[in-house]
Amino acid sequence: MKITFIGGGSLRLIPILRGVMTECPQIFEDAELRFFDLHKDRAQAVITLLQHSPEFRNAGKCRFVCPETLDDALRNIDICYLTMGIRREPQTVQAAHICSEAGLISTDQLSLTGAFWGVQLGKIVYSIAEKLAKLSPDALMLIFANPVAVYSSMIERFLGVKALGICGGFNNHRYDLTRLFGKDEYTKNCDVVAAGINHMSFILRGTFNGEDIYESIAPKILNDSWQNIFDDDFVMHETMDLLYNVYRQHKYLVFSTEIDGIYHLAPEKINEMQKKLLPPKEIYNPAESAKIAAAKVENNFKILLDSAKNPLQDGIYSNNPLFKIDSHDITIPILKACAGIEKMRIVASGINNGAISNMPLNAAVEYTMDIDGRKITPVENQFVPAPFADMVSALSEFQTLLGEAIVKHDHRIFAAALETYPFCNRQVVRKLFGLFKDIINSEMQKASAFFD
Repeated sequence: MKITFIGGGSLRLIPILRGVMTECPQIFEDAELRFFDLHKDRAQAVITLLQHSPEFRNAGKCRFVCPETLDDALRNIDICYLTMGIRREPQTVQAAHICSEAGLISTDQLSLTGAFWGVQLGKIVYSIAEKLAKLSPDALMLIFANPVAVYSSMIERFLGVKALGICGGFNNHRYDLTRLFGKDEYTKNCDVVAAGINHMSFILRGTFNGEDIYESIAPKILNDSWQNIFDDDFVMHETMDLLYNVYRQHKYLVFSTEIDGIYHLAPEKINEMQKKLLPPKEIYNPAESAKIAAAKVENNFKILLDSAKNPLQDGIYSNNPLFKIDSHDITIPILKACAGIEKMRIVASGINNGAISNMPLNAAVEYTMDIDGRKITPVENQFVPAPFADMVSALSEFQTLLGEAIVKHDHRIFAAALETYPFCNRQVVRKLFGLFKDIINSEMQKASAFFD
């Protein structure tokens, strides 16, 4: 198997790939891993540290390559794994202040702010996918860059390249259900089918520790005597209360407690949580914030590069949190399934194409699927539960239109996408256009005229 990592100098790759080599090293048996990054020294440092990691001996005849060009990276591969981001300070906090004052959420995903971040990074993602379509038309594109549902659905819709948006939130339900049912821990002993939109999907059916969730364990525990295991002043207390209340009212459980998703179920409550997490506006210093954030990034990459100069020094893999093994990431079961080692059931994002019965075919959605080698099969009988159908449909249309705007480079479609967002606030949109004037290109900036 040949896998290319775009953003191959990313700090998140070492923990995940160490996790792969620990949990299922046969994935990389006689494989070729290509690490492409505009910062070639970072990609080479990632390679060096992986090759000298204690787990590398398990990976058989795995070959590591640092391609010179993007074409070299994408030619004749099986999987293209894309990890990159565009968020930066001080815009991230400033956007959150703008949105929070109006009662809105601000993230790089399911929010108005997410559209602004996404429309610019989306151009890069789509251009990479265009090359992939020519150089490796049968490859699977795994996208770990927000908004994942926007990018994965637009790539398959307009290029025909199979793409999945993968989200770290996949593992949230393995914490959420355990906490909701009384213990603050992680478990793999749950098997669920979920559908909706990334960050706002719902568990349709499944088991937890061998018990049917809706027929047995939820009615038994989530009754009038249920007790929240977290203290009142801890953010998880609000989250668990919300999950409990949604279940009691609608008899469905939220799949993943991502803050910008559950915001749409309880806007005022989640906005209050956001305010608690934000630095107070009156003391926030944008210039200082940008300086601190840039210094932190620079320092982390300095650690990466310095460590690669002496990869055998004591404690480099055991003591440095940047390189700590991540054995829970969704990448591991996906690669295991793609390698044909074991069929895996996961929840990921992409174009609907009939997977969810009450959503349009071209919609950006999240659904449950079985991956077995090159075969990806949606699980049967998936739908958006009726109590949430209108909200999920609106959010899906918002992200579907955003993908179309990126592909067609059309400011009118971008404006339509923003207007489709269920909590669109024209004053907030105008402020965001001003805040992101140096990030949004001139064509998309024209959309601001629709909100004057």
